[in-house]
Amino acid sequence: MTDRKSYAQYCGVARSLDLVGDRWTLLLVRELLLAPQRFSELQRTLPGMASNLLAERLRRMREDRLVVQDAGGVYRLTERGRGLEAVLLELIRWGTPYMLTGPAGDRSEDRWILLALKALLQDDEPRREEGILLIRSGSSSVVVEMGASGRRVRVEQEGGEEAGSRATVTTPALPLLFRAMATGAYAEGALSGDPAFAREALRSAVLQRSVTEARAPLARMDS
Repeated sequence: MTDRKSYAQYCGVARSLDLVGDRWTLLLVRELLLAPQRFSELQRTLPGMASNLLAERLRRMREDRLVVQDAGGVYRLTERGRGLEAVLLELIRWGTPYMLTGPAGDRSEDRWILLALKALLQDDEPRREEGILLIRSGSSSVVVEMGASGRRVRVEQEGGEEAGSRATVTTPALPLLFRAMATGAYAEGALSGDPAFAREALRSAVLQRSVTEARAPLARMDS
């Protein structure tokens, strides 16, 4: 670890940034939270990252015991690495007001929105309305389960189905669902089964607060 830059400060924030504050590191954590991947797969999911830099970041993450590489060449997060999920989910919540203007020219991927849905919807607040909402977008399927223990979000395997779902949301792209959740305007035919339950399952206090708080600054950005 002698070849790396350090803030050289006895502070938990500084020590954490010494490990994960380099460019691309947290995005590598994001990708590996979504699924274990080989080097070539990470190259495809992070196309702006040079291969030598990817190799260097993965080497350091192995040294820091954030990732391991199995005999098949697949990288996966260690328990320590998975502990960064809470950090990323909180960053998503914090950054939500800056997402409301849309992607503009930025690249957008369904799999990134999967983490956003977890950040914006999952909680421990007991619900009187109980049931399962199935979200379908291409080959992606997300399940939102509401009940007495709160609201849980999980990703289904490709082509997965959830028996007994109370409602279904179908969208051609998950970023469009994000915009619909922010505005409350869902495309005709997007909600099936019990539309009222679907809207309740997709209601996000974090997102609605962001809409309210960001309205004035977003108006200036759009002008």
